[in-house]
Amino acid sequence: MKKLIILYYLIISTSFTYAQFISYEYTEILLYSVEINYSSSNGSYQPWSPDFNFYGNALAQMQARYDRNHSSLSKEYFKLKDLKLINTINQSTLNNYRAARLGWIYNATSTWDVGNDANYANIRNYCCEIYSYSSIKSEITLLQSCQTELNRIKYKDPDNYLYSKRYQSIMKTLDKLKNCTTSEIEGLSWERTELENQSNNNSTNNNYSTNSNQTYFRVPNSSFTYQKKEESIQIDKIWKSEENLVINLTVFPSKEYSSGWWVSYSPNAYIKQNGKKYYLIKATGIPLSPNKHYFKNVNESLSFKLYFEKNINTEITFDLIEGVEGGFDFYNITK
Repeated sequence: MKKLIILYYLIISTSFTYAQFISYEYTEILLYSVEINYSSSNGSYQPWSPDFNFYGNALAQMQARYDRNHSSLSKEYFKLKDLKLINTINQSTLNNYRAARLGWIYNATSTWDVGNDANYANIRNYCCEIYSYSSIKSEITLLQSCQTELNRIKYKDPDNYLYSKRYQSIMKTLDKLKNCTTSEIEGLSWERTELENQSNNNSTNNNYSTNSNQTYFRVPNSSFTYQKKEESIQIDKIWKSEENLVINLTVFPSKEYSSGWWVSYSPNAYIKQNGKKYYLIKATGIPLSPNKHYFKNVNESLSFKLYFEKNINTEITFDLIEGVEGGFDFYNITK
């Protein structure tokens, strides 16, 4: 289900103990991290090198070789000079490294014959050694992974990716990165953070619904993986009609309601059980995306029903997945 949003106002959720959005500083660091290249074959740092095709046959000439090496060293010098990290220990290590080496690198690049490959290699290695430090490399690799995933979800859903559970997982991972020890960095990933959030949600207490005339199922309280205090959705009951398994839900607007709050449900929703997906047959009471229902006031709620195949085995657990990034997903629904 697409989240309830204010079209012109972004709510800062009080249900998170960390910042609601990735800071400008972190965003700049993530973007810069992709400038650093590690070999896909052996994991070693790969210094920048100009396009050899640009030089053509002139590569054999001394001036061309000097220009190529000087350009490479200049690029690495400014890359090191401008590099920023999030982890406080790594940033301190980086600051000390720069204080000890930047001056020497600048002078050597300016005065040595960098057309000589041995001189070039000495300066380059002295400049780039920090990228082989295990904690520095682990952080840069993590930053690149986060930036790649941010680009992917932004491209997939540019209007709503900031509200997705994936975005929240990345943000929380960066917050963990800031103050963790260097030995803990290698174990960080946005994937692991998302799994931990899911596990925490699934460990909450259960609610019970009973009725002597119909079959109902126990539903984990607040088990959906994306949760904000301003938003609320609940499963009211799950039952079987003559033809379908039916799930009744109710969704509420934020207590900070403002004109423009809306809700819709994804037609790609499905029930997952034992690796098999049972896709939504129909929904009543709620518009399917891209159509929307707009709430008239803060006291309004919307109840709706989802219809799936009747032959789903309700004797074992199953998940209700909306099928969109940042959707409302219920896990481990049990009878």
